Amino acid sequence: MGIPFEPLGQAERSGSEPRNPVVVLAGKKGDLPRIRSWVNPDHYRAAEAVDFASHAVVAVFAGAKGMSGYSIRVRALRIEEGRLHVEAPVESPPPDGVGRAGFHGAYQIIRVSIADLGGELPRQWILTGSGGKVLAREP
Repeated sequence: MGIPFEPLGQAERSGSEPRNPVVVLAGKKGDLPRIRSWVNPDHYRAAEAVDFASHAVVAVFAGAKGMSGYSIRVRALRIEEGRLHVEAPVESPPPDGVGRAGFHGAYQIIRVSIADLGGELPRQWILTGSGGKVLAREP
């Protein structure tokens, strides 16, 4: 069974940052400014409102794509060998969908209990997509 989490926000933003898939782990409010320009203001405020005494924020980014219409959704979290494994496939736009050209990046922000993480936020993470394909990792 995976680690439970609560979605705080999910969207797509125009812009080229972050360029590559990445997971940002925020164990305190001071960790959040890194994602401020990458997410919608309402989602950033939701992350700021988290009680960091008992919870952490995990922000998952698909990386910049050359067209709009992509999405990313966290399906599962687990701890393995001290590393947070985030299963979050990147979904392509539908073939008949109308997308906008230019750089866009999909993301999802979630809240997770520190207790459910084993009492502390891991420093390392691995992001996997469909079929367990590794999209990115923190060494």
